[in-house]
Amino acid sequence: MNAVEEDLLQRFKGRVFGRFRKLLTVSDPKYMMAVSRGCFTLKDAFVVDTFETASECIAYLRENKHPAQPFLAADSLTPKRRWIFRLGCMGPLFFVMS
Repeated sequence: MNAVEEDLLQRFKGRVFGRFRKLLTVSDPKYMMAVSRGCFTLKDAFVVDTFETASECIAYLRENKHPAQPFLAADSLTPKRRWIFRLGCMGPLFFVMS
C-alpha cells in the first residue's frame, strides 16, 4: 500500500473502499485471465461510495500535491441491462466486464 492509498483510506474512512484490484476476487482460477483483461483499465481505480466522495478525494489530492488517481463511484454505475442483477452476486462483476 502506498502513501496516497493509505492517506485516502484514513481521511475518507468508510467512503473510500480501496483499489479495485484489491477488492476483486475471482472464485475460479480459470476466469482470472478474462477478469484481468476485462478490468485492466479499472484495476488501479479507487472504489468510492458516491460521485461526491470522488470529487472530494480529487480536491484533496490536488491540495496536497499528490499525483492524479482514477476513481470509480459505486452510485454512478447504472447497468445497461437490468437482467444482470438477477444473476445475484455475479451480476455486478458481469456488468463491470461488459
